[in-house]
Amino acid sequence: LEKGLVGGTTACISITTSMPLLLATTRMQVQGLPGYPILYKNIFDCLIKTAKQEGLGGLWQGIVPSYAQIFPCIFISYFVYETLSKEFGLGGLQKYQSAKAK
Repeated sequence: LEKGLVGGTTACISITTSMPLLLATTRMQVQGLPGYPILYKNIFDCLIKTAKQEGLGGLWQGIVPSYAQIFPCIFISYFVYETLSKEFGLGGLQKYQSAKAK
């Protein structure tokens, strides 16, 4: 359980730090499509205009759905991996720690 929580939390921290760039690249990719005018010259222009027009919080739009997507995925992966590793003795932290103790 602990490894899953740590993994999910670090994934959320990663998303939090990279969200402004993800938002800007998405806006850059969409501009110019039908119904989406060209508003930005480059990614830095997009970040600056977004911050000015929507405030700094605008750079983290959509963060909650991103958390809802990534946390369970990483949590389950880590939890299942560690559980199976302990159950079958196939690597994982337990094997690493026992080798380190020798």
